[in-house]
Amino acid sequence: MWSAMKDEEQWLKPDEFRPDRFLDENNKLKNNNHPAMMPFSVGKRACTGEQIAKIQLFLILVSLFQKFEFRFANGWKPKDLRGEPGITLRPPNCQYQAFVR
Repeated sequence: MWSAMKDEEQWLKPDEFRPDRFLDENNKLKNNNHPAMMPFSVGKRACTGEQIAKIQLFLILVSLFQKFEFRFANGWKPKDLRGEPGITLRPPNCQYQAFVR
C-alpha cells in the first residue's frame, strides 16, 4: 500500500499535503475512485470495518469542528507541511490552540 500511495505516476507530488487533489473546481469532495487510493486495502483482505471507521472518523471530526476553532499557537506559521517519515508518515511538529466556539 505504501508504494501505491507514493507512486509519482499516480499522484502529483505524493509527499506533499495537497487536499486539493480530492476537491473539484467548486471545492466539493470528489467521488474519488482513484485506483491508487487504498487506505483500507483491497480484495479478500480488505478491512471489514472500513465503513464503521469512516463513520466514526466523520463523527469525531464534525464534533470537534462544531465545538472548537483551531488556530496555530502564538502566530506560528508552518514552513513546510510535508510529513515526516517514521513508522508512519506523521505531520510536522507544530502547535495549535483550540478555542471554544
